[in-house]
Order: sequence, then structure tokens, then C-alpha cells
Amino acid sequence: MQEQRAEGVNSEDDEYIELWNLVFMQYNRDEQGKLTPLDIPAVDTGMGLERLVSVLQGVKSTYETDLFQPILKRLVEMLGTDQQHYQGQRAIYHAIADHSRSIAFLLAEGVRPGNGGREYVLRRLIRRASYLGKTLGFERPFLASLVEVVVDMMGECYPELLSQRTVIVERTTDEEKRFQRTLASGLRQIEVLVEQLSEQGGTILSGYEAFKLHDTYGFPLDLTQKILGEHGLSVNVAEYEEGRQEQQQRSRSATLLKRRSA
Repeated sequence: MQEQRAEGVNSEDDEYIELWNLVFMQYNRDEQGKLTPLDIPAVDTGMGLERLVSVLQGVKSTYETDLFQPILKRLVEMLGTDQQHYQGQRAIYHAIADHSRSIAFLLAEGVRPGNGGREYVLRRLIRRASYLGKTLGFERPFLASLVEVVVDMMGECYPELLSQRTVIVERTTDEEKRFQRTLASGLRQIEVLVEQLSEQGGTILSGYEAFKLHDTYGFPLDLTQKILGEHGLSVNVAEYEEGRQEQQQRSRSATLLKRRSA
């Protein structure tokens, strides 16, 4: 290890790793900048479980700890790839591993994939992980195998993972299959939209088109943004929200009309 210098702190030098960052919370600052003492001052140590494990196990990244390595190893085994491929696509591997853990815990807590609130968060996680898996080479649902690794790893400390194993695996597979039925068609539609933008010299996709991708193919906005970002493009988010609100209003109106006709 090289000799450490004060200038290295908060730099891009990989030899410097933040282990502990004390934040003293003492005042509330209002809009005018006035400071008022908090009723209960506090200290945020910044030393979470994963950072602590990294230190104890002598590695530089959370993903090198035994909290993530079993998931990543299973992913590499399923793909039949090697260390070189992993290193070249690390961000994708890590995102899938992270999402798999979140998916397992959300399902264990009784959350189910849906269209609102935390249910939609779960649906987005499964669909984003499924898409990322496709970019690595998966053609069939694969997430169930990863969430099972999470259950095996953490079930002793979190018994609800073990008791809900069947539900976790089945719900993950069902949601992934549902998304993959429309994934190919949605990706082809995005390719068409990207080509059209390129021909027009544009860089921003209409939010209404982005909402159609969500409404027709089940593409969450953040997934559409990610795919377009790979082409240097973005989405008109304000228009997307307008389209979403208009659809909600149509849905409410249709429900009200149905009740009145009953």
C-alpha cells in the first residue's frame, strides 16, 4: 500500500476508502438560514453493517464480502462466464445481485408486485433486474435461483425468508415471466423510437411515448430512461407524468360510469 497523504481523502484514488464519517446533527436551518438547536442532537456514524463487514473481511468493496459473493458466484455459474467478463460488466452484475436481495426481503415481508406504492417498487426491481440479465445473456427467467441464494444465506438470521421460501421463488418467477412475455416487443419498439429520434436529430423522447411503453409493455420509466441513456437520449418526464395522470383520470371515470350503470 502506498503512503497515504491528506490530499488523498475524498479523491478518486482507490487506495483511500472511507470507513467512518461522523456527522453531528445539532441545528435545524430554516429557509432564511437561521439555525435553531434541535430538541435531540444526534450523531450519524456512517458505519453501516456492510461497510463494517468490508473492514472486518479486509476488502475494498461491499460486493467482495460474503454478503454478496455467493449471489455473484451463482450468477457467474448460471451464465457460464468468467472473471474477465465479470470485471468488464461489474456494474450490471452488482445491480442484479443487489436487486435480488431486495426482492427476496420485500416478498418475505408480504409485499407483492403491483401498480402502486411499495408493490410497484418491487415490480420495478424485478423487471429492471430481468432486463439487466438479458443484457448479460439470459434468455429465460433466472432470478428465482438468485433469491434462493439469498434465502439460504440469510434465512438463519431472518426466519421469515425460510418460511416464505416458496412464495418468494414463485412470485419472483411469475413476475419475471410476465415481463419477459412483452420484453422483446417493447425493446423492438424502443429501437424504432431511437431510430426515429436519430433521424430527426432529437435527443429527448416524448413522455407520451414513454408512457405507452409502460402502459403497453410494462416498462417502468426508470427502465426506459436507462435503455435510452445507453444511446445518449433522455425522456420528457413532465409529459410522462401528464400521460400517467390522464390515464388515471380515464380509469377513474370508467369506474364511476360502471358503478352508475350497475
